[in-house]
Amino acid sequence: MQKRIKMITQKLKTTTFLISLLVFSSVAFGQTRSKTVYKSNDKTHTHKVNTGVTSSELEYRGDIEFTDDDKDIKSISSGGFLYYSKRTFGTKRSLKFESKSNGTFTREYYEGGREKPFDPDGREFMELAIPDIIRSSGIGAKARVARIYRQGGVDAVTNEISNISSNYVSAIYYREAIAIPGMKTDEVAKMVQHAGDDISSSYEMGRLLRDNMDIFLKHPTTTEAMIEAASEMSSDYEQSQVYKAILKEEINDG
Repeated sequence: MQKRIKMITQKLKTTTFLISLLVFSSVAFGQTRSKTVYKSNDKTHTHKVNTGVTSSELEYRGDIEFTDDDKDIKSISSGGFLYYSKRTFGTKRSLKFESKSNGTFTREYYEGGREKPFDPDGREFMELAIPDIIRSSGIGAKARVARIYRQGGVDAVTNEISNISSNYVSAIYYREAIAIPGMKTDEVAKMVQHAGDDISSSYEMGRLLRDNMDIFLKHPTTTEAMIEAASEMSSDYEQSQVYKAILKEEINDG
């Protein structure tokens, strides 16, 4: 333990404490500006994405689980709902799913504000929309990542997460994956290594490492993977926060 504390202390000494301000802008003239907004209020979550060409809005509440083929909603907890709309070249299409307190489950489909029959057009739109909903929000991540792990192991999980563009959602998936009961030590270490590659946000990566420190410090292999992932973070400040948290845990355990 003393050797490990010394190593971390040396990293801390060489870390420059800088707090960086991240500025988002379009990367080149003529390139589309994209904006994503996440909001949560009283257990209702809202995600809005505007690329300048298309825009989408997702609002949901409750526990939501998708079918194994990711083409339909399997269940929504009582009183919960999911609303999704997408506008492309001026055309707006919307889906609304609601699980009412009396036990009924409703599906509604709209085009330009007017309700249309759910089958077949609404179902076709739903099957196209659900992958986007899943990968932009993290809805149902716990059940979904457990299912993918059962079917294909760690590689299947990391392959799926590599398709997620959002650092925020990727971190949700890795957080749920690392917490899967019975996951082997080398599998947890592999997850951490992949997380370091997939999550470019030092803030999200740092939070993932700190929030799961009790898992990572159980074995030297996972501890080493965590320290390595922290060393590759671009933010000196977030690095230092992870190293400090490790030191605190080590000293408390000692």
